[in-house]
Amino acid sequence: MKRFVLIGGSLFAAMVAVAASIPYTFMPGTTIKSAEVNANFQTLQAGSDAQASTLQALQTSTGAHESRLQVLEAAFAAKPADQLVCVLWPFWAVDGTAFPCVQASSPNTTQSLSMPQILAAGWISVSTGGSDPRTIMTFRK
Repeated sequence: MKRFVLIGGSLFAAMVAVAASIPYTFMPGTTIKSAEVNANFQTLQAGSDAQASTLQALQTSTGAHESRLQVLEAAFAAKPADQLVCVLWPFWAVDGTAFPCVQASSPNTTQSLSMPQILAAGWISVSTGGSDPRTIMTFRK
C-alpha cells in the first residue's frame, strides 16, 4: 500500500510540475496558433515521457526491495525467534542487579541475569508490561 501511495504521489507531483510549465494558455475568443498548441502538446509529451521513466525506475527499485524482503522473510521463517522474559521487580536497574528470567527455548529453567548480561548476550527489548511498565520486559534476539 505504501508503495502505491509513494508512486502515486511522485507521479502527481510530476504532473503538477508539467502542467505549471505549459508555455501557452488560451482564452475564449482569442486566435490560437497551431505552433502554440503543438508546443503545449510537446511539453505534455516530454512530461509524460519523464513520468514513464520515473515510474520504470521506481518499479525496478521496488522489485529489488521486494527480492531482498523475500530473502529476509525466508531467513526469519527458517529461524524462529527465541524470547527472554524477565521480571524487573522491585526496581529496574542497569547496574549489576540480577533479575529472574525465563527463556522460551528453555521454559522450565529460571536464569538470574543482570541488564548488562542481557544486553551483552544480544537480546533486544521488544515490550514491557505488568502493573508497572517496568515490571516485565520481553527480549528477542
